Amino acid sequence: MIKPSKCTYIYDKTFIEWLMRTTASGFQYERPPGPKFKFPYLLSLQFLKAPLTVLNDLATKYGDISYFKFGRQGIYFVNHPDYIQNVLTINQSKFIKNPGLRLTKRIIGNGLLTSEGEYHKQQRGLIQPAFDYSHISTYANIVTTCVEDMCYKWRQTLVTKEAEMILDIHHEMTKLTVSIISNVLFGSNIDSNTTAGIIQDVAILIGYFNHLRLPFIGNIMEKLPLTSSKKFHAAKRHLDSLIFTIIQEARQRLMRADQRSGNFDRSSLNDFAVNDKNSPRDLLSSLILLDARRGKIGSDKTTPSMTAQQLRDEIMTLFLAGHETTANALTWTLYLISQNRQVEDKIIEEIKQVLESNRRPTEEDISRFHYLRKVFTESLRLYPPAWAIGRESIDSAVIGDYTIPPGSVVIMSQYITHRDPRFFAEPNEFIPERWSSEMKSNLPRFAFFPFGGGSRVCMGEPLAWMEGILLLVTILRHWKLELFPEHPVVLSPLITLRPKYGMKMIVKRRCVDDY
Repeated sequence: MIKPSKCTYIYDKTFIEWLMRTTASGFQYERPPGPKFKFPYLLSLQFLKAPLTVLNDLATKYGDISYFKFGRQGIYFVNHPDYIQNVLTINQSKFIKNPGLRLTKRIIGNGLLTSEGEYHKQQRGLIQPAFDYSHISTYANIVTTCVEDMCYKWRQTLVTKEAEMILDIHHEMTKLTVSIISNVLFGSNIDSNTTAGIIQDVAILIGYFNHLRLPFIGNIMEKLPLTSSKKFHAAKRHLDSLIFTIIQEARQRLMRADQRSGNFDRSSLNDFAVNDKNSPRDLLSSLILLDARRGKIGSDKTTPSMTAQQLRDEIMTLFLAGHETTANALTWTLYLISQNRQVEDKIIEEIKQVLESNRRPTEEDISRFHYLRKVFTESLRLYPPAWAIGRESIDSAVIGDYTIPPGSVVIMSQYITHRDPRFFAEPNEFIPERWSSEMKSNLPRFAFFPFGGGSRVCMGEPLAWMEGILLLVTILRHWKLELFPEHPVVLSPLITLRPKYGMKMIVKRRCVDDY
């Protein structure tokens, strides 16, 4: 009798274990370690209340990959750069946007942030040219003009140069970035009353997002006649009305420019679209023309023109993403600078060296602000506006030692990974000097990913860097900001990472300011 070899035994044992993990309804996958609760929704409620605390505890206790339940949904939390790269780039075809982000369709519709598959690829290809570096100079002039207008209003508020005022800087930065994105998208500013209404509406929509995420009862709450639900629907209707009106005006403007009369007709606009002589500068009009052009030339002749609803979804996405994240990034950066006098002094010295004779900063100057870029980078590390990314698996995917089954949700958190001591010394400290060329060359690709990664990386990244640098230069050269005493600085991780109570600061003119 022939005895089985050791290799055969190992194979048979492995095969038996595989059979034991197989059920009539499919496979049972080995799960990573993670918390277990008698009451299944307890962790869900904890996560909704303090998601960063929950994720930090998971990373500390269970390592680079852990598993927990959000209601009945299985969640895999990964926080190693290699695992993050696996999800966002290597195996990105096996994942789609996660259910949490798909909830934002209630707010922004089926735009770039939420769309999937071929439609997303098509729309991204259409919009991407507007964010190429060749357009930066046009946008830079808009950015500088808007921030100078804000500074002028601040100066008008102060009676003397020695006076000071108390402002909610988060609110001020939100007004500023709404003004900028309005000019970029629509070619003109929005009046102050409309801007105030927009800011209030956006705050309501973002605040209500937490209600929508409640397991199994989010949909029910939205349909109940609650005060919060009524405010949510009213805010959405107001923003929709505003965007649809702007879209209609843009189409009519293009028809007038084409010296044609009557209602919008795609065939007449096609001819105008291939004539670049009168191409508009605002992004909405460019988007309408590019949409018409892709049906006129190239291989995409059969693609129907975007409906008003599709245009609304893309514009709403660009509008919200284009001001909300930047306002938060600026607020956190100004807060960090106010807490670090030496950093502030270095920034002011660099501004003096780069902008001799107090001239206006331009896009050509951006690359010369080496230290300020490190400051902005360090701020994005500590307080990334997009604090987490989620994906849902549509196919089995291997991450580390585990196979992620279809239907699972994978969470990756910039906030947690950016503070990992394996990749950043003194991870909770604000140290702009850490961003040396050597440090960046040795840093794993996804140890720092404030703009995401893979095919869905934020296309507005070049605009964000340009906008951030120019705004900080213009504000800091004229104004000194100090945190108001005893103002609570508390994180509010909703769709973006906001300061929960705003950012109340004492604002005064710099003594070197002669304007």
